[in-house]
Amino acid sequence: MEPLKAALVQYEQRLRSVSLSADTFIPQAVSKLGIPRHYRTMMVGQEGLYTKETLEENVRSLGSAFVESILVSNEGEYVLVTQLEVYYKDRELDDTSINNVQVSNNEHYKRPVVVVERKTAQKSAWYELKIYIANFELLVTGAVYGRSQDNLLQCFLESSKAPTALMQQSNWIVIAPETPVRCQKDFRLLQSFRNNASTFEWAFKSQKFVDKGFHTEHPLTLYKDQNRDIDYYSLASFLLHCGSQGTIKDSQMKHCREIAQKIEFRKDLGLSKKPRQLNL
Repeated sequence: MEPLKAALVQYEQRLRSVSLSADTFIPQAVSKLGIPRHYRTMMVGQEGLYTKETLEENVRSLGSAFVESILVSNEGEYVLVTQLEVYYKDRELDDTSINNVQVSNNEHYKRPVVVVERKTAQKSAWYELKIYIANFELLVTGAVYGRSQDNLLQCFLESSKAPTALMQQSNWIVIAPETPVRCQKDFRLLQSFRNNASTFEWAFKSQKFVDKGFHTEHPLTLYKDQNRDIDYYSLASFLLHCGSQGTIKDSQMKHCREIAQKIEFRKDLGLSKKPRQLNL
């Protein structure tokens, strides 16, 4: 019990310290990445982030507030969140969400709670880093992480890539930019896009890190990327996007043909040539 008691005392001390000066919790290594200079604690008084008039406003408020937030553990590990996805724990409103909040004592209704959850599917296992706050789950899908006393920076993209070492960390404190940073909204990365909420733009990415090329591509929007060559993936992305809408319009089929005509392998296979008439 003594180590546990000591850890809780340390946590309470850190809570008081972060309320007085959140900037002192910014790791020196990440301060060189161009993040905001001034941060605020997210551990108290954040009810205004999720008590807006509409669910969409709450999602936008939470998503933008936690982009480029920094999570710091009792053991000295930190995570700079570069992108995240928001889920609402009510399947009638967000049918992509799974109601499996793994937080005891309803602590997430008092303050943000950071959890590293082990997931399993089809004989595979991975870890996901999440922030629970009220009825919302913020799934971290991109981050820079390390130890507060080190200059070594590590990173991961996609929710299934969260490092297993984070499982050993406890009593996380969350700080966030005083003023929300510029964000890019996107669809959430899901296994299926057949749900009603699958095309909600509830993913938020730091524009700064998007500009640096550190972000995930989304299969529904890959065809829109002006910086990549048109290829088979562009065509597949457009077809997937059309399918996620439930219907495919004539104008979309026309655009599909236009994409196909620009793919180089079509020429290599001779598909751009007019068929020869065969006298049989």
